[in-house]
Amino acid sequence: MTRRALEAFAENRLALVGVAIFVLLAAFSFLGPLFYST
Repeated sequence: MTRRALEAFAENRLALVGVAIFVLLAAFSFLGPLFYST
């Protein structure tokens, strides 16, 4: 069942874009302070 759900999710371009944006935001929120300190 999980494999079928992942296949359906991979076919949905908008869902993939949303996940990519979410991952980038999470990465910047944790990695940003390491590179830019105030």
